[in-house]
Amino acid sequence: MSFTPAGGGGWTKFVRGALDAAETVGDLIEVSKSVLKLASGEGDLDDLVTLGITGAGLGLGGLPPGKKVDPNNVTPSPALPDNPWNPNAVDNRIRPTYRPNPAHDERSPLYNPRKTPEPPNAAEVYENAVRSDMKTWYGVSEDGRIYRYFSDNAGGVHFSGEVSKSLVPNHIKKQLGIKGKGK
Repeated sequence: MSFTPAGGGGWTKFVRGALDAAETVGDLIEVSKSVLKLASGEGDLDDLVTLGITGAGLGLGGLPPGKKVDPNNVTPSPALPDNPWNPNAVDNRIRPTYRPNPAHDERSPLYNPRKTPEPPNAAEVYENAVRSDMKTWYGVSEDGRIYRYFSDNAGGVHFSGEVSKSLVPNHIKKQLGIKGKGK
């Protein structure tokens, strides 16, 4: 069975509701895949059900408002663990694992004195860092210092230094609650 959505406000409301109801990155991925398949005319009843479950509370099918999907009663992803579309692999691409960089470790033989020494809380600050682009994240320590993190191009992220406010993009400053200009 193939299903192609009709255009118009109802379809838009349905898709927006499904996206708004998504609570995890995995939910967003599933909704996005279903929307793309349905919009291209390749969707089937399973894709419509996926949207119906996550598009709860719109009077368009799915769960009633405030009701959540029981995680114990959900079919796990059919993607194999080593598949790049497995939800765990996608989560790691969205927020790669933090890895200390020996070039920032004063005790390492690979230490580079031209680099900022890695603060002891760098990994902790990264947990709440905000992504700026595909390879850069920014985080703020408890004492207000701004840390920058770079992709290591091997599936991880490392501390790349402490930066001033003037080097942080405005949209990131807003997300991190950084006020003012300059240092």
